[in-house]
Amino acid sequence: MGTLIFGERDLEKEKREKLEDMKARARAECFAEVLAPYLAAQFGYKRNYVTLGLGTTVNARTLKYDLYLRVTPQRGQWAGTNCLVIARIGFTPTHKGHGRRFMAFLVECAERVGYSNIGIESTNEESEAFGAKFGLLRHRDGNDLIGTVEEIKRRIAE
Repeated sequence: MGTLIFGERDLEKEKREKLEDMKARARAECFAEVLAPYLAAQFGYKRNYVTLGLGTTVNARTLKYDLYLRVTPQRGQWAGTNCLVIARIGFTPTHKGHGRRFMAFLVECAERVGYSNIGIESTNEESEAFGAKFGLLRHRDGNDLIGTVEEIKRRIAE
């Protein structure tokens, strides 16, 4: 009587995945709400340039910044990592501390949004050097980096 048949187990799994997807989407919405005022204050914009993308993605793009983030994705190479993933990051002008302030912002809102790791996806030489400054390490076999919020916080304080 207590044994589930194959179809019922699949249905339960599907329900769990849907619930996790809904929670992840809510975290993306929460992150977009805190990101918009941060970027407006940092770059002097009055208009909100932050948009929600598909699933758990958040986009922000102007002449001064270009950001594409995945907030706690539930599938793919980041599944199970409870990670905010930086898929694209760029600031103009460069080397003015925008990246460091952005990482400090990500650390600051980690608890509120609900992630414990920060990752950088598909790194190149420049983004790998950026991640290394904050203690991010190679994630799995690809050219992705990941680090705990606590380690990044420690590196920022140094």
